[in-house]
Amino acid sequence: MAFIYGKEYGNLQSAGLSVQDLIIKLINSILIIIAFCTIFNFITMLCKEPTTALTICTLLFIVLFVIQAAISPTAHQLPYQKAIDSNGNIIVTNEPNLAYNEFKVKTAKILYLLNPEGQAMEVYNNTEVPSFLKQLPIYSCGLIIIINSLGIVLFNKKELK
Repeated sequence: MAFIYGKEYGNLQSAGLSVQDLIIKLINSILIIIAFCTIFNFITMLCKEPTTALTICTLLFIVLFVIQAAISPTAHQLPYQKAIDSNGNIIVTNEPNLAYNEFKVKTAKILYLLNPEGQAMEVYNNTEVPSFLKQLPIYSCGLIIIINSLGIVLFNKKELK
């Protein structure tokens, strides 16, 4: 059981997070929040009516969640078949999984990690910090830069009253 300065903080003890892992999760969380703000700001700046912008942002949040849930099973598949032994343990075999080839899984993982909802689920669900969690800031920063650039280009063409 891990202690931080002699105190227990919820789920951190069972996870056994080091300070470095905690910092990585905090940075990822902050960048995910900024990515959501960037997307919603982009939509708000392009809409004339605040009510329309609010409706679109709310629906987009739901759509992003549904997309994340739909892509997640494919993104987390192994390109090899699984078998269950007599004890009920899952064993990964050397036989390729024809339903989930390597290209399909990699493409699904990229789309999953480009979605801020998918990033948030990865930060939330993983108690240990796998190697790709250290790649999440790259996905978040890329998304932030692309949406801000597109927003600047489109907003400059918009006529203000």
